[in-house]
Amino acid sequence: TEISEFIDFTGGIDLRMYKGEHYQEVVDLLGGLYYIDDNDENDPNKLVREGDKFSYYDFGFTNWAGFFAQAEYNKEALSAVISVAGSNTAYKRKDFFNYLDSDPQRETDWINFPAFSTKGGVNYRFDTQNNVFANIGYFERAPFNDAVFQNFQNDVNADAENQKIFSAELGYGFRGSNFRADLNVYRTKWMDRTFTRRFTDPNDNQFTANILGIDALHQGVELEMQYRPVEALTLTGMVSVGDWKWDNDVIDVPIFDENQNQLVDDEGEPVLVNVLIDGLKVGNSAQTTFALGADWAILPSTNIRANYNYAGDYFADYNPLGRDERGPQTWEMPAYGLLDLGLTHRFEFGGFNAQINANVFNVLDTEYLSDAQNGSGSVAQTALVYYGPGRTYTIGAKINF
Repeated sequence: TEISEFIDFTGGIDLRMYKGEHYQEVVDLLGGLYYIDDNDENDPNKLVREGDKFSYYDFGFTNWAGFFAQAEYNKEALSAVISVAGSNTAYKRKDFFNYLDSDPQRETDWINFPAFSTKGGVNYRFDTQNNVFANIGYFERAPFNDAVFQNFQNDVNADAENQKIFSAELGYGFRGSNFRADLNVYRTKWMDRTFTRRFTDPNDNQFTANILGIDALHQGVELEMQYRPVEALTLTGMVSVGDWKWDNDVIDVPIFDENQNQLVDDEGEPVLVNVLIDGLKVGNSAQTTFALGADWAILPSTNIRANYNYAGDYFADYNPLGRDERGPQTWEMPAYGLLDLGLTHRFEFGGFNAQINANVFNVLDTEYLSDAQNGSGSVAQTALVYYGPGRTYTIGAKINF
């Protein structure tokens, strides 16, 4: 909706409903007649046959309702946008195995998590080639379902709360006749992440620790460029240097059993856990990357391309909840770079537009680690590693009707 010559307004609502069925089902007894399952309170010695459910059986319900409103200003060299949004995420759980059919606790009430978000941005164009921009935002997100219901039962985590994200970005852009570039710096603080850590004692009793208030900080600088020295050739490049780490410790978290009784030791003192991760790098993502690419139209109907991608500051994945003692940084995987080549040829086939695509990935057959799980002592010798694929080829055709 146009409010004035320079201001536009948009708004809307969003409604969603989700129902998930969670269970295990016997598909093949491998010649057996039945399997005895003692996990169903309504049938403790259940004879499970093919097609029957066993082990666990529950429904998870999620209802989501939200609204948003946005105003956009655009006049001459200045443009700006501001938006606000509100939502409510409601969870409910119905358990068919852990509770008797007559037990009113087999189905929970709706657990609600209202949330608020707002963001704004501004862009100023100095001339037709140069501009600066800034964006800032605050977001709230409901905790995940498994942080709301504990112990795989209808035990509601009364301490679960929304995760909060604050993000800011500042950048510069250049647009020339044959060269363009974007440079930006960013800082994102992820606050009040909610986790649950589960424990099992030798008697198979279940215990849970609600770990609240974990923060993470993601910050860095990014540069993207594109250059066309001649009409048929496009060169691209990007650099991203990040610093992503956990930003605090969580100390003295109590542990509770399935009846919400706090766990104590033989002397009656509370059993507590710590999460000591302040300053540790976030794993499972390369924090320094760069790429170079070229796309050359050697004929009006044929393009060849080359792309080189580098990944460094790549730390092995790990569970931060397991860091209950101060330990070393997670293992840093070896950096690597990959070269890919490709060709696209367009032609007519039976009156239709068609094209053939051919690619060679990892042309140099570089040996590299694509993923890793951190091990004891955070060293290479104990890490569980996964090698990336070697040189591979693909070829395909497409016809546009």
